[in-house]
Amino acid sequence: MLKISLQATITRLSKLKITCSNTCALNKLGALSMDHDSPLKAAKQRISVENAKLQQLTERAVSAAHVCSNTCAEGCALLQSASQANLSLKEQHMACHPGFTIAFDNIDLEINRKNMTMSKQNRDIHWVNHKMFVNRVSGSLLSSDGPKCDLSTVQNSTFLPSVSDQQRQRFNYIILVSRMLVQYFDAYEPLRDVCIQHIPHKYSKEMSQKSTKVTFNRWVDNSIVLFSKRMDH
Repeated sequence: MLKISLQATITRLSKLKITCSNTCALNKLGALSMDHDSPLKAAKQRISVENAKLQQLTERAVSAAHVCSNTCAEGCALLQSASQANLSLKEQHMACHPGFTIAFDNIDLEINRKNMTMSKQNRDIHWVNHKMFVNRVSGSLLSSDGPKCDLSTVQNSTFLPSVSDQQRQRFNYIILVSRMLVQYFDAYEPLRDVCIQHIPHKYSKEMSQKSTKVTFNRWVDNSIVLFSKRMDH
């Protein structure tokens, strides 16, 4: 009820030409965009600190590397030290920030003047909308030391689908077809609640969580792009 009353009031004031001034609107936009990119700055700072710590732990693990020989006694202290260093490095990798992705899209506008003058020309506006997406699945445990093998030595048969791959593919097709059946055929509508909506996979739990999305924009071609912050889907 309050929302309808507020909308009616705004509509009535708009017809009377009573509205916010340009200065008031810009001040309000500035207040709404305050610290809009704080999650990005916090993520960058955390990742920088974690990278420095990972570098220290990696150097410690390399220096502590030890291969036991016949002369080593049972419960070799050097081997235990190396194992502890590797364990600390792995735990730090698991505790690291999952990382983020910055995606952007451009918006092109043209404002044509009915009567052009020296001070009023056609405007060609190019806006760029940037968004930060926090990774729901971390890739910090993936090795970046180098390739796992020489591609020229890999047999083509390695990439051929196995019987297990074909069975999983068939199961995936069953899920996709069932979703289309309950969506487009009224006779199958009662089965919508028992229909699997998403193909199960290794990271189903992580991908079912809400994503963190922050919109932060830039000045482009002397045009202002409004700031906003969203922490939902």
